[in-house]
Amino acid sequence: MARNTYTLTVFVEPHHSITLSDRDVERLVTKLRQLESALGTFPERIDFTDAAARIDAGETDARGVQFKPGEDVGILRALDELRVERPLGTALVRLRDLLVATIGPGAVTYQLELQQADGQLDRSKVFFSYSGAYTVGERLPILPEGTCWEVVEVRETEPGFNDELVCRPCPNITLDVNVVRDFQESDRDGHENAVALFDLRRRGDVEFSTAPQGYRLDVERGSPLAESLRETFANEGVGQARQLAYPSEVTYPGEDLFPGRYVEGLPEAWNHVAANWHSHEWTPPEDADRLYVETHIIDRGDVFLTDDRPLRVMCRRLREEHHYPVVAMTVAEYLRRRETET
Repeated sequence: MARNTYTLTVFVEPHHSITLSDRDVERLVTKLRQLESALGTFPERIDFTDAAARIDAGETDARGVQFKPGEDVGILRALDELRVERPLGTALVRLRDLLVATIGPGAVTYQLELQQADGQLDRSKVFFSYSGAYTVGERLPILPEGTCWEVVEVRETEPGFNDELVCRPCPNITLDVNVVRDFQESDRDGHENAVALFDLRRRGDVEFSTAPQGYRLDVERGSPLAESLRETFANEGVGQARQLAYPSEVTYPGEDLFPGRYVEGLPEAWNHVAANWHSHEWTPPEDADRLYVETHIIDRGDVFLTDDRPLRVMCRRLREEHHYPVVAMTVAEYLRRRETET
């Protein structure tokens, strides 16, 4: 590995190299340290700690440092975790492909039992792990249907049969950007509750995502606030949802932009509710807020967290009057609900 201010070059046998940007390095090191904190020394033969330290330091010699045994598997596991949160990008995808080719013959095969939210069981899929064994609480890399699955049980089977991973959908929370600001800024009213919420993410109890087009409209591009949000998203594992397929000043070309990604009829339903707004419901939310709600719906999120009262009213009315599956609440309400359920 050779590091300068802007890039890190990673060498993978036999004689392949990939140049990562600073942002790629930041994502990878942050995820390695999160895995180290969450998993400790499990599974054996996976090294998160040294891999993170050597990448971050840009350790080098005449040829460039090869990943040591255990480090390569740790990096591959981190890349698979990052795939759950948002697209890897060209360089990280190539790094993963090279590591899979190097480690691949040792893949672990699992029979999956996917417990759907509606109670249905799906045992039609087999999962190949190129980064060692999985344990309870870990998330599988994205499956073809794009759902995040959390391991809730590992079943050992008879010799000659594949062990089984019992999985449930990861609790997925969509965050309004103001919730992230509450976490960042200790003088804001919602700071204490936001810290408690982010502690749940650090323990692996929930998954966070936000709507990129929504927060881009809330925050000036290139501003100090935009940069601090980017750092918090990376450091705290706040995933960036794929963009909606709407042309706008906040829709950027990229690997996360796909045609046809929108919720049929939602703009019309939103406008209908706004046109029939009740006087006691304050001022209707701006149309830009719809991007948060539409992203949440298309990604089948569990809860949308926002302290914006009119936006919560809009979500309730979209659910009750137009039957869109969106539940919005404050962070405080969500934390109280979790206490009641546990």
